[in-house]
Amino acid sequence: FENAGADDLEAITNPDYSLVRLSIKLPYADAIKYIVFVREIVDEAKEAFGPEFMISHTGSVTILFETIYAAMSSLANSYVIALVIISLLMILFVSDLKLGLLSMIPNLCPIIVSMGLLMGFGGAPLDMFSLMVGAISIGLVVDDTIHFMHNFNRYFKETGNVITSIEQTLLTAGRAMLFTSLALASGFYFYLTATMKNIENFGVIVGATIVLALVFDFLVMPAILVLTCKNKPVRQ
Repeated sequence: FENAGADDLEAITNPDYSLVRLSIKLPYADAIKYIVFVREIVDEAKEAFGPEFMISHTGSVTILFETIYAAMSSLANSYVIALVIISLLMILFVSDLKLGLLSMIPNLCPIIVSMGLLMGFGGAPLDMFSLMVGAISIGLVVDDTIHFMHNFNRYFKETGNVITSIEQTLLTAGRAMLFTSLALASGFYFYLTATMKNIENFGVIVGATIVLALVFDFLVMPAILVLTCKNKPVRQ
């Protein structure tokens, strides 16, 4: 082939022919799909050329999907880390294992509901921006739960009555929780003016999660306290 005068080999090999590069043009697609595709190509190349040859893949597409996959994997791990750490802190804060775990319900359910509705029914894709929602939102919405539990414990020590303590908590800390959540949600809803669709989806999902978390703190958290806590006499 070389003696025929063709220079095509120079474009795909090094001078001593110990390295060969094969280029494949690929369409733009989901990074997750390319992970399986590239692995199949590498396996087939190893089977075709034998174990004595070293097969590696590179290029812009490879760099892109490996970067996206690594980012998505790390973001998924951040869900678990954030959940474990915040759950332990809530247990230490309320000094009760059962109540500490139950208090995470108003923090986790809004994330599940908002992502399920907006991504499942709204058609928002699962990408790096939407994966950031959980780790960011749980750090924001847990603030209201901590304020609620702190004031409830203070009033419960004074009155010994669960219902009265919840009412006083909603009348005092509830107002601060309301305005704080509205301010946070409004800040994220400004992303609706973004020109990139993924940033717009990110703002909508986080804003909806904050609003839903407030609703869960106002409705679900009191119900949990009524079911788990019992009235007790107050020491004079």
